Amino acid sequence: MVHYSLIIKFVIKYHKMLLRLSVIISAILCLGISSPLRAQNPATDDHAYLNLIDSAQTATAAGRYDDAALMLHQALSARPASPANVLLLSNLGMVQHYAGRDSLAYTTLSSALAQAPGSATILMNRGKVLTALGRFDSAIADFSAALRRDTSRMEPRFYRAMLLIHTGEVLSADADADTLMWRSPRSRMALEAKSACLRAMSRFDEAIPLLNDLINHYPDAAAYGARAACRVMTDDLNGAASDIAEALSRDSSNPDFLLTRALLNKKRYRREDSLKDAEEAIRNGANPERVKAVLAL
Repeated sequence: MVHYSLIIKFVIKYHKMLLRLSVIISAILCLGISSPLRAQNPATDDHAYLNLIDSAQTATAAGRYDDAALMLHQALSARPASPANVLLLSNLGMVQHYAGRDSLAYTTLSSALAQAPGSATILMNRGKVLTALGRFDSAIADFSAALRRDTSRMEPRFYRAMLLIHTGEVLSADADADTLMWRSPRSRMALEAKSACLRAMSRFDEAIPLLNDLINHYPDAAAYGARAACRVMTDDLNGAASDIAEALSRDSSNPDFLLTRALLNKKRYRREDSLKDAEEAIRNGANPERVKAVLAL
């Protein structure tokens, strides 16, 4: 049983652990901008400009996305001709994405990409926004373009793999997952992608050791929920019960976790509990047809 909504959530949220607004110099190097920031304006203006960027970074880390967006707009207005503005546009787009304004974020990131069409970072960021908008084919195209710019980057390969699972291209996703495992076999992205592929192929016994590693090094609700689902499907009902209890203790309204517990209760012949969990899963956003299909297993 593969929780496709969890796959999408991985893609949407994962970058919050990987991306912060970059220190301006390193990000300029990443985008291939050669002009130093401090070469264009007097020291006082330079200081104020960099303070705006630093303050935007602090506000973003604190979840104050409206404040961060305002500061980035101010920085862009302060130096409209700065070669660093493409970076600020990219950062602004991600702040808008964090705030849930994905259509606006897409427009902002497309403007940044028009100025720096070779930027793997901006392509990857726009791919995340396209994922949030449900435009999965376009998101896959952006992640693929980012990989053509820089084949060594793990993030776009991870995001592409997770979306390929969702769109039913599991063998292509598995090829990406194998590349991640070859490059960094104990990394979070590699373990998540490969275990998700194995679950999509109903190879639950093979997925469990990877999920064990994931939980040992990066324990979170999603990992416990995924292992619970695998254990249900391999009839390790006691192990599944322990895992799903842990997952729900961390995210009590997650519809995928509730659906896993519904299936577990069905296998334990607890019909009333199973129906109650199924109804709660639907109230929290699970597709009723999917719930019916899972409980028919």
